[in-house]
Amino acid sequence: MLKYLLIVLLAMTLVVSGCQQQTNTSNNQDNNSNNQVNENNNMNTGTTANQVVINMKARKFEFEPSIIKVKQGDKVKLIITSEDVAHGFAISDYNINKKLESGKTETIEFTADKKGEFTFFCSVLCGSGHSDMQGKLIVE
Repeated sequence: MLKYLLIVLLAMTLVVSGCQQQTNTSNNQDNNSNNQVNENNNMNTGTTANQVVINMKARKFEFEPSIIKVKQGDKVKLIITSEDVAHGFAISDYNINKKLESGKTETIEFTADKKGEFTFFCSVLCGSGHSDMQGKLIVE
């Protein structure tokens, strides 16, 4: 009888410890997923070897993000998707003016060679809030 009780206790211990190990593995997988999400988010505004890649959205009547910070000398790559109607993207001091077709993605590349704060804005009339559609490029 004592032998059977010992076997049952041993079996239950193995089952419980097996469940515990599986729970820890699940938590580790969740943590790894979070790290991957963070790494992917860093890619949206990631920096590698002086190249800055920024994914942007243009929609009535805003740019997202509306503030972009880079360092002088960075090679900047803006990947902009116009989500609703045709828009434009312009930075006068960098001689940039690109039309953004509705539903399409455009890429704009330039070197941030001038320090300061520069306004970027929609250069295509897109509706009543058009004049409010602007943001800021900060080159440090």
